[in-house]
Amino acid sequence: MLFVHPLAGSAEARHPLAYTGGLWQSLIARCGSRAAADKPYPWPLKPFRQQHPIRGFFGDPRTLVTNVQQPPTPDSPGSFSFHNGVDIYAPPDAKVYPVVSGRARVANAQEVVVRTRDGRTFQYWHVLPLVHTGSWVTASKTVLGTAIPRRGHVHLTEIRGDCAVNPLAPGHLEPYQDASQPEVVALNAIGPGGTHLDPTQIAGPFELVVQAQDLPPFPVPPPWQDLPVTPATVKWRLTRSDGRVLVPWTFAADFAVTIPPKSDYWRVYADGSHQNFVGLGSPQLPGVYAFRLTPPSTHLAPGHYTASVAVSTTGGNRSTQRLSFRVLPSGSIT
Repeated sequence: MLFVHPLAGSAEARHPLAYTGGLWQSLIARCGSRAAADKPYPWPLKPFRQQHPIRGFFGDPRTLVTNVQQPPTPDSPGSFSFHNGVDIYAPPDAKVYPVVSGRARVANAQEVVVRTRDGRTFQYWHVLPLVHTGSWVTASKTVLGTAIPRRGHVHLTEIRGDCAVNPLAPGHLEPYQDASQPEVVALNAIGPGGTHLDPTQIAGPFELVVQAQDLPPFPVPPPWQDLPVTPATVKWRLTRSDGRVLVPWTFAADFAVTIPPKSDYWRVYADGSHQNFVGLGSPQLPGVYAFRLTPPSTHLAPGHYTASVAVSTTGGNRSTQRLSFRVLPSGSIT
């Protein structure tokens, strides 16, 4: 089954206000064709031909911070990156199997890596290994290891060349169906210092930020139930009141195929973004997935504008929202 990203080989416009449009265009040009799968592969847990709950999506923020209650910013201490796989719910000590046959390598006490004959690499994290480095493992037959009880999930990564590929892209992990409806939670104009601006009277520098989310298509058992995940894609465009398109439809986030390097984390995600957190004895802290549409210090000529945002899943389910706003001459407030 061949999955070709709609942007592969395209000449999408790179308007200066399309903050990350060029980033996604270059990534898809390099990695889009690598989303093609020889044939779909099964799940790494029994039953192999049945969909399992997924509690962490490809592209989710991964924020390693000391204080999870403090919304992170680019100045926060910690580590910030994009989730390079999917987190599949696994009961304690569940047996984990390779999704494609290959040569195993025990990377550490909690990770097994399998290299396939066609050059793909699959990583299985949060697994207590039961194989040895150099051994040949067979899909859905060899037990790679068992799921670590306190982790509650198995992380699966697929790598082709130097590109991490979304395991939920069509033609990869199957069966997989997703009837969930992604949601635009908020679309705001943000001023210096993170202040939310009145969209009817914007004067001075600002940025457009959209908060969006999805829900796992299968219910996830406690304590991770009902927690959001990032949508696969976030697209937007900007028009003037006369209908003229100032910024054509462009990606603010596109995890349908691959992810950017961690150095681009704060270019894609806006201040306050973080993953879901569930600690021992602590309440759930739902993830926040906020995406930058424009550069942080955007200036527009006075006038009326409309920003349109469309978010979607890997299966194509889609939601849209619009924000109409007015830019005043700099320094003037009515």
